[in-house]
Amino acid sequence: MGRDAFDPPPDVTSSVVRLVPLPAGTYGIDDEARFARLVAQAFSQRRKTLRNALKGLADAPILESLGIDASARAETVTVEAYVLLANRLAEQTRES
Repeated sequence: MGRDAFDPPPDVTSSVVRLVPLPAGTYGIDDEARFARLVAQAFSQRRKTLRNALKGLADAPILESLGIDASARAETVTVEAYVLLANRLAEQTRES
């Protein structure tokens, strides 16, 4: 059904997007619960820098040791960088 089926025709065009989940294990996440908490905390305060959004979870030296800019905002960080950070935090917990 196209836009001509309506009177008056709408000023928008519709699209369908199909999302296909990646297979489990694609990114090598060591602790999926920790990864989920990390990403949720990073995005819970999107306008804050990672340094501030992740306070109490990861400090600037940890971020920078992984090549992550502590002054970056959550939406600018790659999935791979979040995986690296979550895995490093999991590793530190195991060592403690």
